[in-house]
Amino acid sequence: MGVTHSASNLSNKVQVWVYQSRGLSSLSCIQIFKETDTKLPNLSKFPTKNQFSAKKLLPDTLLSVNGSTSDLDSSLSLFKRACQKKEFRPAADTYHTIILKLGMTGKVGEVEGLCKEMVEGKCPGFEEVIFSLIDAFVRNHRLSEALCVVSYVHLCSNKPASLSVYNKMLDALVKAKKDFKDVVYVYKEMVKAGIVPNTDTLNYLLQALLGAGRADSMLGQYRRMDKKGCKPNSRTFEIVISGLVSSGKYEESLGVLDELFSSGCEPDLSFYASLLPIFCDMNNLEVGMRLFGMMRSSKISPTSSIYGCMIQCLCKNRLVDEALTLVEEMTASHPILDEFLLTSIIDRLCEMNKLSEAKKLLEDQNVSIASPYNVLLQAYVNAGDFDIARHLFDEMFDRDLTDVGSWNILLKHFCECHEINDALKYLGKMIVSSANPNADTYSAIIIGKSSMDEYEEALTLFHKAWVKSWVLDDVSYGQLINCLCRSERYQEAVQVFSLMSSKRRPLNSVSFDLLIRGISGITAQTIKLLSLAYYSGASPSISTLKTIVQGLSEGNKVDDLCTEYCILLINLMLTEGLLSSQNCNALANLLSCLMKNSQLHVILPAVDTFISNSEFHDSSVFSVLIDSLWRGGYRREASKLLDLMLGKGWVPDPGTHAVLMGSSFVEEDGKDAEVPVVCEDSVSGILAQGLAECDH
Repeated sequence: MGVTHSASNLSNKVQVWVYQSRGLSSLSCIQIFKETDTKLPNLSKFPTKNQFSAKKLLPDTLLSVNGSTSDLDSSLSLFKRACQKKEFRPAADTYHTIILKLGMTGKVGEVEGLCKEMVEGKCPGFEEVIFSLIDAFVRNHRLSEALCVVSYVHLCSNKPASLSVYNKMLDALVKAKKDFKDVVYVYKEMVKAGIVPNTDTLNYLLQALLGAGRADSMLGQYRRMDKKGCKPNSRTFEIVISGLVSSGKYEESLGVLDELFSSGCEPDLSFYASLLPIFCDMNNLEVGMRLFGMMRSSKISPTSSIYGCMIQCLCKNRLVDEALTLVEEMTASHPILDEFLLTSIIDRLCEMNKLSEAKKLLEDQNVSIASPYNVLLQAYVNAGDFDIARHLFDEMFDRDLTDVGSWNILLKHFCECHEINDALKYLGKMIVSSANPNADTYSAIIIGKSSMDEYEEALTLFHKAWVKSWVLDDVSYGQLINCLCRSERYQEAVQVFSLMSSKRRPLNSVSFDLLIRGISGITAQTIKLLSLAYYSGASPSISTLKTIVQGLSEGNKVDDLCTEYCILLINLMLTEGLLSSQNCNALANLLSCLMKNSQLHVILPAVDTFISNSEFHDSSVFSVLIDSLWRGGYRREASKLLDLMLGKGWVPDPGTHAVLMGSSFVEEDGKDAEVPVVCEDSVSGILAQGLAECDH
């Protein structure tokens, strides 16, 4: 007859194993219970254990044997052989040991099978085993195995304990970001067990809905909490409000926040730590101040991060005095200010030209980091107070607070003021002080060399920086291009521009215009540079675009030009107001290039934009477009343009008329080519009539 155990006895035996496994990861468990060959083991290797299986296979004996056996297959085989004997009935702790071993090695099917066998056999103490297994699997992140066991919780009579187990399972699934269907499965198991969910249960469900991208459903579940006998708590409001904001439902989040204010719910620290940064980042100072006031009234001490977001929000709204008051309050409990926060405050003070207040704050806080001082140093330079800036730098140097950024601020100032010798002196001191030059250092010196038209040295510095994978700042980039163009080193300028554009660094429009004018005779190259400019994010001026179009209008061929560059320029001409009778030749050249490459269809959207612009007044451009579209097979688009042209009272030129009417026309090589006769329609009829009237 099997030996039974009381619940307390089972708990004690189970807990020994559970505590031992508390710190184990799933990997370590797999290593301990290493799988062997799936065949049944040779029992002769286990004489002592087989004596038990042949004689007295009592549950305690089997538990002892299984507990001392690291071979999982042997344990499972021994257990199954024992179960075949009629007089043997496994105890609950025996099931617990073998199921836990199986689960830790990922044998989900065996876990489910043994759980079913234990429950259907009405093994005494199975409820405690079910609860203990779920706890162990969850703690060891074996959620698939835990889900197998959860399916038997509804058979347990201890409802309060069951609710706790379900909530623990939901919590684990949500934190692990498991599929929403797994959360729904556990929730349905709760319903099957007749267990009423509490607020914690619904909070997990709300989180799962958000994780699945179902913000509307989440809001609906929140609205129905009262019907389920649950009252929203601090965590509920935290989940719903933050979830609505992250889902772009800002107005709805404010509505739920108003419900919080009127509900009498007392938010906890987690609520404030989560929501205050959200509203401060959105610069909603009113909500931020109200929540901060509520927190103070509740006697909850703000954390340094909460202080930080409030201070930054006040600074954004130029309420620096209020921000400084909070700084004083914060330092009473958090003496060391965060570097980013302190730098942000100094930056805002400098922006408001409160440099003396910024200096005092740094001194009062006994700041020993460079970044906030660098902000103040740059502010003095920008304000033209260079003597004060140099004095501050000397103080920083004496206190060992300078970094490469501090040196670069002074170097750039000297170079921009054409004081290159002073810049080089400071560069020498910088290297001696073990501050390694960086990309900003090179950028500063390039500005100085470029301003003195020392293009060779400036170009050498650029290439050295490029080899180090450093990219110049926008100012030095523009200065270098200007210097090379002034020195008529256009190809070197093109090389620099191409390299920088490959890193998506835009060139200012003035420098780009200077470069284009320098190489305006090389039409194909200018259009390629225009394409690079747009790729890098630059916005060339209208004068630059006109320079390129003018080059095309002077008879330059574009046969060797890539079609994508032609498309770019045609689109710009059609949409940027660059078309005129003087540019018709350029337009014809580009359209011809596209026709030869069968790419005319790409510009049709731009043609539609052009057609919708009723302000355009130039018949010659209409003629070129109609001629090209008709020859390219886009007769409907050509007819639209013709209707618009005739509506303005204009008549196409003879060449365009010949194409439309099916007459012969002369190709570019001088040979005549026949165009198929077009069936006379309303448009061509109007055209013929118009031309006839002009002849009289």
